[in-house]
Amino acid sequence: MGDALVIEARAQCRLADEYDAAQERGEVAKLGGHLPKRNIPNGNTPPTVTDIGLTSKQVHEARIVRDADKAKPGIVRQVVEEKLKANEEPTRADVKRAVSPKGPKSAQHKHRNPEITPEKEQALAKAVLDQGKTLEEAVAEFGLGSVQIAKVAVAKERGRRETQAEIDPATLSLSAQEKLESAIRQEKRKLAAEFHQAVNDEIKRAIDETVLPQYIKEMADARQVVESRKGVFSREDYKLVLSCLHPDNSASAGRRGQAFNKFKSREISLCKESEMPTTAPPIPRTYTEMMKRRAEVQAARRANRSNHNVQRRA
Repeated sequence: MGDALVIEARAQCRLADEYDAAQERGEVAKLGGHLPKRNIPNGNTPPTVTDIGLTSKQVHEARIVRDADKAKPGIVRQVVEEKLKANEEPTRADVKRAVSPKGPKSAQHKHRNPEITPEKEQALAKAVLDQGKTLEEAVAEFGLGSVQIAKVAVAKERGRRETQAEIDPATLSLSAQEKLESAIRQEKRKLAAEFHQAVNDEIKRAIDETVLPQYIKEMADARQVVESRKGVFSREDYKLVLSCLHPDNSASAGRRGQAFNKFKSREISLCKESEMPTTAPPIPRTYTEMMKRRAEVQAARRANRSNHNVQRRA
């Protein structure tokens, strides 16, 4: 690619030289008119740049490269080598910037205003905006040579302050206000969706850890009560308990213990609710109650684990 750029630059130099020479010989029309017919064989009109298959832009660019190469021989080759040393691919844009008669924009700016620095520029703008000095006074105070420099500095500082300031929708154009309102609506919807999801996740955790275990326990107790309607004891369990309660009881200790356990397991079914109230706490009715119950359950679990660990170490 680098070799191709060098060859292209040489071709442009040759094109510019040949085109200028052809104009001098009267073989190609010059800008602004045609040469007299007597300088052209057979009295024909001299051809234009379009007639010979070129464009004015091609000729202009060729002359720029030719003039730059004359002013600094080998400039294109130098650009290519610098790019290759930096492990970068040379491009036409690199060559164009190098041969441009104006040079890079940053270099032009530096050349025009060599005495201004970003710090000095900001101080000058503050002198005008905050201290009420005129542009001429600020330029004289900072020793600058042009009021235009002060104007640029003030414009930059105003733009910076407007960017940092809070946006007032009333100061925006109609289209900008519509865009701002649309962006606000989108952000609100996004925040609402995120909040809704966070609340749902927290409710789900609370239900899984607090409500559902209590609900399952109460349902099991209720199921036991419902099932008792079909009989508190099976026929065999009834005979077992009855035999142990007979005045002439001679059952063994094992049989009496078995009967005791059977009878004890039916305590909730045999006793009245008023005499033996259910100890299960009520199901939470509000989110606050649910969060409180969850905290109590977690604290109880931590206490149980702590006691269990103490007993194991003992």
